Amino acid sequence: MSVVEFNGVRSNRAKHRGIRKAANSKPKELAVCRKIAVRIAKRRISNCCTANDVAWELNKRDIDMNEYLDHAAGALFKGSNWQWTGQFRKSTRVRSHSNLLKQWRYIGE
Repeated sequence: MSVVEFNGVRSNRAKHRGIRKAANSKPKELAVCRKIAVRIAKRRISNCCTANDVAWELNKRDIDMNEYLDHAAGALFKGSNWQWTGQFRKSTRVRSHSNLLKQWRYIGE
C-alpha cells in the first residue's frame, strides 16, 4: 500500500520548480511566444490574452504549441508585465477539453 503525501507548500514549490526547469529548457521558444502574447494583448482594448490566443497564432504558422513549448507554456505569462484579471476562459482547442484558462492583462510598456 502506498501513502499519498498531501502538503500544499511542498506541492506549490514543486510546481514552480518544474515551470522554471521547463522554461529554461525552451528559452527561445518561450521568448517567441511571449512576443506573440504581447502583440495580441496590445491589439485589444482590454490588453488581455490567454494561452489559447497564442496557440491560435502558432497554429497559423503550422506550429503545435504543445510540441513547441511543452511544459514551458506554464511560464508564458510569468513576470511583472502580466496581471491575472481574475477571469477564466474555456479553451476551444479540442485536445484541451474545454479546460479553464486564466485570462491575463498586459501591463508592461
